[in-house]
Amino acid sequence: MIVVRERWRAHALAWLHRAEAQAIARELRAELVTFRVPPPNGPLLLRLSDPEMLRVTQELTRLGVPYIGPRPSVMSVCYDKLQATRLVEAEGLPCPLTMYRTADAPPRFPLIVKPRRGSDSLGVRLLRQGPLPPRCRSEKSLSSPSITTRT
Repeated sequence: MIVVRERWRAHALAWLHRAEAQAIARELRAELVTFRVPPPNGPLLLRLSDPEMLRVTQELTRLGVPYIGPRPSVMSVCYDKLQATRLVEAEGLPCPLTMYRTADAPPRFPLIVKPRRGSDSLGVRLLRQGPLPPRCRSEKSLSSPSITTRT
């Protein structure tokens, strides 16, 4: 077993995932490597932050290299909170009311504002009252929020 860890970068999530990868490798008595092309031979267990996980799985899939971890297509859906919510709702499971930032209906406060894409709860904010800040109405894809209100 080979545990693939995050490359070093000055970011708290990278440090967290590197530490987790090290602990997993120690527990499994596995080799610990930073991702590279070509990847090492052997079963690869990925322990990476979300942006790195998506990048590495796309590369491994392109190369036809098997690994232990989610497929890039699955991660892309999971990282898009609006798409993931719609898929869950389509299966009949209850979800909090979720509106994309361009929805015609004005938001009801209090509400949770979060980026549409991403994970690790980065950018999640509780707004007790309005108006919605301009940063929450951004056109940028990584900061275009979904708005989840309590019902």
